[in-house]
Amino acid sequence: MAIKYKWLAAKLREQLPDYAARGQHQLPTEVELASRYKVSRQTVRQALAQLTQEGLIEKRQGSGSFLTGRLRSFDQNIVSILISSDSDYTYPTFLYHLRHELQRKNFMLRVHITGNDIAKERSILSELLSDPPRVLIVEPVKSTLPNPNLDLYRTLLRNQCHIVFLRHSYPQLNKIVCVGEDNLSGSRMLTEHLLAQGHTSLGALFYADDLSGSERYQGMIESLRDNGLPLPDASVRWFHTFELQQLIQKRDTDFIKKAIQESFSSCTAILCHNDLIAYELIRALHMSSDPRLSEITVVSFDHSYLCRTSQPSFLSLSHREHELEQKLTETALAPLKGLPANSSNLDWIFQP
Repeated sequence: MAIKYKWLAAKLREQLPDYAARGQHQLPTEVELASRYKVSRQTVRQALAQLTQEGLIEKRQGSGSFLTGRLRSFDQNIVSILISSDSDYTYPTFLYHLRHELQRKNFMLRVHITGNDIAKERSILSELLSDPPRVLIVEPVKSTLPNPNLDLYRTLLRNQCHIVFLRHSYPQLNKIVCVGEDNLSGSRMLTEHLLAQGHTSLGALFYADDLSGSERYQGMIESLRDNGLPLPDASVRWFHTFELQQLIQKRDTDFIKKAIQESFSSCTAILCHNDLIAYELIRALHMSSDPRLSEITVVSFDHSYLCRTSQPSFLSLSHREHELEQKLTETALAPLKGLPANSSNLDWIFQP
């Protein structure tokens, strides 16, 4: 009996890649396998249990046995991600938890750094074409601008590479699944919070190169409009990738100081694109010679360590703990299991 079930497990194991290539994600029933291989159902159960233990298949209650998407060869179970950084701001924590979620599913994460640079993105995609990953997670580069690398993404899709966008998709590839964020609602929440505190002179500092900046701006101005307040064009400032990189690499805050001098002097509250910008804005406000500036309320997104270590601390929205990493893993692996993968937008919440 032991020899038979091991023999059957080996036969099925060899055939799993063929099942996956044909898009057949469910194994035949125990009765069908027993008949096909001339063995008992007990032998079939033992063989399937062996493959389940190896992480190659999974039992679904009342439905049968299905491929997990994992293949026996270790180098085939890789999920690649294109992301702007692996060391700045929230990226190390995000990648750590994403890697953990994928490892729980027996997949390995391979990280490719774009530096939010279109030429670097093209170089990475060109290399991936020679050996396409089964799944590619992509944080778009400068998502508000036209992208010249769409041809390479389309080639990867033709080569059966599953692509999942992180936070945004490129508009021309909007049929590709995306795990995004509900930035309009999040920005409305922050604006309504400030209005409830009595603030009516609001400013903002948003990221011009990223679609999330446009969405957060939209949420803010729609909330002000709906509350019958004037739209604060003069006190909305935008920063670009170069300025963000100068801030991270050289602690250059000139664009923040300029925004304070030219646009924020009459504000009582400011919405910031993220905690990094909010942290540096608060430092600049408190270093100003005008004591009124230190009274400005600052709110933000991401609820990172910066909102807690800032003096004073500031309100920052977050997602539910590890929700982004879990949803991204689920969405990325779903096609490998023959399950539907749908786009989703994660809610922003007030974190105690």
